[in-house]
Amino acid sequence: AGWVDRDRLLVASENAPWVMDLVSGARDRVTGLEADNPLTRSNDGRADPWGGFWIGTMGKKAEAGAGSIWRYYRGELRRLYPNISISNAISFTPDRRFACFADTAQQMIWRVALDPLNGWPKGDPEPFINHNVNDLNPDGAVFDAEGQLWIAEWGASRVACYGPDGA
Repeated sequence: AGWVDRDRLLVASENAPWVMDLVSGARDRVTGLEADNPLTRSNDGRADPWGGFWIGTMGKKAEAGAGSIWRYYRGELRRLYPNISISNAISFTPDRRFACFADTAQQMIWRVALDPLNGWPKGDPEPFINHNVNDLNPDGAVFDAEGQLWIAEWGASRVACYGPDGA
């Protein structure tokens, strides 16, 4: 979920983002999200600093490559990266230069440069933190004000902090 304003949230459900009114309880469907694919569901999402909303999808049974990373921005839902098995860790550096996301099944956190004017990705994502080395599973994550990435590592019973350089 991400805030739209004081009383409304944008919430990614199984097959659509919805605007939910916290006062009235009303909800309005924004657009479809892989609605024609009954094998997938949303798994992770985060509002970006430009007012966009990134949504990750995955197979309901964690099928390899069934999911994607999407961005909803100014009325357009665009697939950014296909072939994601388990989307997680969508996050943005405090200087707005990079977005990160993970494919938990690959045990990899990716980083991609962002256009400073509108937040659209520039170029291809690059490996940022390789969890294969220690057999860790990246899950939810957020950057702090100093640019450190705090990440829950599923199955390891911990939250770890990584520096701006991934160390």
